[in-house]
Amino acid sequence: MAQTFNNPDGTAINTSGLMVPSTVTGGNKGVGTINATQIYQNGTALAAVQLSDYAVGTWTPSILFGNSTAGITYTRQAGNYYKVGKIVTAQCFLTTSNKGTATGSIFIGGLPFVAANNVDNTASAFLYLNNAAAITGAPFGLIVENGTSIVLQQSNGTAATSLTNSNANNNTSYLTTITYNAV
Repeated sequence: MAQTFNNPDGTAINTSGLMVPSTVTGGNKGVGTINATQIYQNGTALAAVQLSDYAVGTWTPSILFGNSTAGITYTRQAGNYYKVGKIVTAQCFLTTSNKGTATGSIFIGGLPFVAANNVDNTASAFLYLNNAAAITGAPFGLIVENGTSIVLQQSNGTAATSLTNSNANNNTSYLTTITYNAV
């Protein structure tokens, strides 16, 4: 049985996780609600609004140096994503136990959907690094257009440079969230 928790602004959230309208002095505040496939406002279904392209899932991210994963092993390798239409939000957490022998720019690969090939669509990723080496700027990631990876970079405020295998240790952790347009 769902319980409803009323908020002072006239909205309520039930234990099923749905926002529902709440009656307060002066009447219903008109908060929109969502069920599985239909959007409601003031208790009335809005015309033909359906979430027909919605997905939630997991993915297996990987670290690449250049285009290689040679010798890389992990103590943690997990990712999840949410997709509504062409908008994808992907998150991952990786910790290497051995960074392997590959060289070159660092990429996080294996994104769950191919990114759109559009220069106006360049998406940047929040990036947290732990146990990294010689980081001299703010780390961030950029989506590789028409691909399934994020290239890791750092910015010192005036210029951005790619992070490379020299910036990684055997126990580096990578935590990132990116929202991008899929093909």
